[in-house]
Amino acid sequence: MSTMNEDQLNEEHKMLHEFWDKQPVVKTDQEDFMVGYIDPTIPESCPPNEPTPLPAKFYWSCIDINDEKQLEDVYNFLSMNYVEDSQHRFRFRLRASVLKWALTIPGYIPDWIFGVRTNNGSLVGFISGIPHKIRLHNDTQVWCCVNFLCVHSRLRAKKMAPILIFELARRVRVSHVYRAIFSGSQIPSKPFSGAYYSHRPINIKKLSSSGFYPVAPNKIASCNKRFAVPALVHGNLRIMTADDVPKVTELLNATDSEYKFGTQFDNDLVAHMFLPRDDSVFSYVIPSPNGIKGFFSFYIMDWSILEENQMQLTELKAAYVHYFAHMGVDLKNMFADLVHCASRDARVDILNALNMGGNSEALIVNKFEQGSRTLDYYSYNFAVNQIDPNDVRFIFI
Repeated sequence: MSTMNEDQLNEEHKMLHEFWDKQPVVKTDQEDFMVGYIDPTIPESCPPNEPTPLPAKFYWSCIDINDEKQLEDVYNFLSMNYVEDSQHRFRFRLRASVLKWALTIPGYIPDWIFGVRTNNGSLVGFISGIPHKIRLHNDTQVWCCVNFLCVHSRLRAKKMAPILIFELARRVRVSHVYRAIFSGSQIPSKPFSGAYYSHRPINIKKLSSSGFYPVAPNKIASCNKRFAVPALVHGNLRIMTADDVPKVTELLNATDSEYKFGTQFDNDLVAHMFLPRDDSVFSYVIPSPNGIKGFFSFYIMDWSILEENQMQLTELKAAYVHYFAHMGVDLKNMFADLVHCASRDARVDILNALNMGGNSEALIVNKFEQGSRTLDYYSYNFAVNQIDPNDVRFIFI
């Protein structure tokens, strides 16, 4: 948990503005801009050969995410320092299995996964870039998806986050990729899209006791009734198997034209991203006589509970809606099945989703409630016009 005082927070805020003002991003006050490279010299020039300089007593450390010891190192670091809610009551805690899954998609580039260590070997900063083939309107290119940027709270005054971003930008250019996408909130840059998180309570008693969704004791019963898990709508719904990969890929590609910005899928990517993994990744299909007419997936991310509570709880189990596709299936009914499976199979306490990809009505009908946290989508070195979240099918882990 951050212990910075108000002066330190103001100084960090000032440094971030100074940093982003110099980056090839669409500025907050820009109204008219051309879609395309913001700095056209970047794709035509050679990146520096040497890594970005670090302050004394720190060094760059490439992370082999397939090495169990290094994976555990990153997991422990993120568990103690990653994203918290605005009131510092909960912190995201990705499972090591989910972290490895998210970072090792087909074609991942090991050099884009790295951190900063102190002279004693302690990890104090981390960032990752994952190559994703993305279609923007009619243009399909490889983008770097920036994720898991994290700096130890005591080192933010050393401008460690900007240094990590500079170094990732250099490494991405070495690989001849010149555009990136990243997410966040309140970043001093102009987002091209954004969405809000909605939450679907499942374990009311635990959510109330943790302080996430407080309910008076005499209201627990009525709240349980309100958020009762729906019955399964599609009786032929089943867990996705390896044999389903080509048909799921076909469904995703068949529905691709509905979106202006989205991931381009092939069989290898679909197999990696969606085939179920023990208590980490859950995916389901609705078969039809000719293939697959409905598909959805969610993954697990725990929340550490940072405040004392009456049940002495230490974590909540949360599911996050990942990708979905449907053709000839009512999305509201498919999301009812998603809620059912998240409760029955994953036994989560809460289900979360972004209002993206045209799912807003399905979320409302299935009693997802809008939260206070939003997620904006930003582009780096490639200006993107404003895109409605309904026209986006790209989900960050």
